[in-house]
Amino acid sequence: MTLPTTSPSKPQAASPSPTSAEDAIRQSYTQYWAALPRAEHADSESQRRELLADYATDPQLGTALRGIDDLHGKDLTSTGYVVVHIRRVQLSSGTATVWDCQDATQALIRKRSTGKAVSRGVSHDYLRATLVRGSDGRWRISKFAPLTHC
Repeated sequence: MTLPTTSPSKPQAASPSPTSAEDAIRQSYTQYWAALPRAEHADSESQRRELLADYATDPQLGTALRGIDDLHGKDLTSTGYVVVHIRRVQLSSGTATVWDCQDATQALIRKRSTGKAVSRGVSHDYLRATLVRGSDGRWRISKFAPLTHC
């Protein structure tokens, strides 16, 4: 899956501090999708990187930044949002896996020059995300793997 072709979720209000590792993982994963549209519409790559760095690490961070550059290079932009439906979180030493059955039907790709919609996300888009815990204690997405529809 090329990001951000399924546009991110609705921006959310600041969440309270997580009370468990699983809560922190869920929060970081969900906030990534809220940060992604802000990053896409930021003025520079350094601003995009700064917006995403709290929620993603390489290789996913680089993949997302290249995806944004690719969209813009094709005169495209994303609008709308993805609704996250985390189905399961599995935690192991320093890594976590999140299974998400997203609804991306409110996410669109548009021509920047005309505003015309050229594609729409799908419902029941099943993803597996791997998160790693940084030295600062934050959980960040390191990679996505598309799965069959959920």
